[in-house]
Amino acid sequence: MSSTTFRSFARSFGSKIEQPVRTHLVNVYACLTVSMISAAVGAYVHVFTNFLSAGLLTTLGATGLLLALMYTQDNGKNRSLRMSYLVGFTFFTGLGIGPVLDYVIHVDPSIIPTAFLASTWYSYHSVCLPFLPNVENGST
Repeated sequence: MSSTTFRSFARSFGSKIEQPVRTHLVNVYACLTVSMISAAVGAYVHVFTNFLSAGLLTTLGATGLLLALMYTQDNGKNRSLRMSYLVGFTFFTGLGIGPVLDYVIHVDPSIIPTAFLASTWYSYHSVCLPFLPNVENGST
């Protein structure tokens, strides 16, 4: 039974993705991109400025924004409010990652760009895969 499931899963990679699914994927990856930028800004603020730093207030802020995001129902009219909750949550999460970045910078600063490039490379390929044209019999 598991081989049948795996075969159907493997065959689905060659199938064409419908337009609503493509639109949904674009929205998901756009939301993920905005979130990662917000988290990176939060980490930058912690590491390179004295404006904000990780602590109890940032943890409470991240928790509060996460709860607000979870309990605000999407009715189509409040998407910008929910997006601002998400951006705030990821910003405070980036602030929370700041102490780890401080330690990594102290140990070996080359770890950060290596991790960034590796995750960018992986993300690029996972984002582009659903949008590739069908390749059947060696033609596009």
